[in-house]
Amino acid sequence: LVGSEMCIRDRTWLTRMLNVYENAIWLNPIPERYWDRIASTSIIKQIFSDRMFPLTIEGIDQAMRELNK
Repeated sequence: LVGSEMCIRDRTWLTRMLNVYENAIWLNPIPERYWDRIASTSIIKQIFSDRMFPLTIEGIDQAMRELNK
């Protein structure tokens, strides 16, 4: 697949997953300071309605609090 086709396919997959698991969160292994510089990270953050957290001890703690709401 070409870049834009892959992006559409990935968005579709993530949206379908959220239709089943609507409270899902995303743990991002990329350091948070780089998130605004990476297009795919911005897209994932948008799809997950800002339920994206860094893959750190603090990020996992925040994610667990979000899931417990």
